[in-house]
Amino acid sequence: MTLTQADPRRADVVVGMLHRDADNLAVAALARSMGARRVMVRMRDPLYRPVYLEAGIQQILSETEVLVGALATAIEFEAVRQLRIACGRTGRVAPWTCREEERERAGWTPGSLDEELSKSRATP
Repeated sequence: MTLTQADPRRADVVVGMLHRDADNLAVAALARSMGARRVMVRMRDPLYRPVYLEAGIQQILSETEVLVGALATAIEFEAVRQLRIACGRTGRVAPWTCREEERERAGWTPGSLDEELSKSRATP
């Protein structure tokens, strides 16, 4: 599907996730010129940050920053890491985003995430 066929004007967000920053910059610029209300890009090279900002792209997802955030979450909040695995999708981090059968199979009950997070915060 091409960007024109996707009709960026109707999208909630257009995300540039190509391998090269130059390509993501082109996607973002084209999407904005086609009426996209919100544009996000994956940034591989931090030297591109000022270029993205100059182009008016405010939502920049640095691969390094995302990885560091995921590692910090896994270290600090074991329950969140476990829930991600239980849901089978790394982007799912709250019990209400998983299907009920996935939560039951993983042994999660309402409030169990809060309990696990409290325990992990209290443990030095």
